[in-house]
Amino acid sequence: MAHELTQETIDAVAAIFDKAVAEHRMAGVAWGIASGGEVLASGGAGSSALAGGDRAEEAFTPRVDSISRIASMTKSFTAATILALRDEGKLRLDDPIATYVPAAAHIGSFSEDSPALTLRHALTMSVSTDEFDEYIAGGLSLIAEPGCGFEYSNTGFVLLGRVIDEVTGVSFRDEIRRRFIDPLGMKDTVFSLAE
Repeated sequence: MAHELTQETIDAVAAIFDKAVAEHRMAGVAWGIASGGEVLASGGAGSSALAGGDRAEEAFTPRVDSISRIASMTKSFTAATILALRDEGKLRLDDPIATYVPAAAHIGSFSEDSPALTLRHALTMSVSTDEFDEYIAGGLSLIAEPGCGFEYSNTGFVLLGRVIDEVTGVSFRDEIRRRFIDPLGMKDTVFSLAE
């Protein structure tokens, strides 16, 4: 049985985000309530940009039609692509990353008996391909043995993007567009402002 969306409910949802902005838990947010592919209500709170902790001069209140950088949301697409490649039998999550990205073989071990850094480790957490390979070939250090600690890691997801490059033979951006962005009709979703 479907529930009717009342103004009281819409106001309650808006109040959640207004409070989060007021408590400085986020600078700004666009929110929406959707059902059956239709946006039933939407709004925004806060600011699209801050300068010195205050609303920037060029800032606006985000709305559902605001265009924002995808930033770390690429991690969701990267993870989904890695899982799809696993489902297709093209890789295994317990494979060492160096299986697909040879330059990763030079990543320093946490200890002599620690396991190799695997796709699974990187999943549980811009530079050109050549620059990134040169960077990781110079050696990276780990803060904990793989599988025994957590640290938010952009590098881990860049490594996963390189795995996608190698397994599919196309750039991870093109593969993510093909698998997710285009089929979902996300016409305003891009990897850079130039796009």
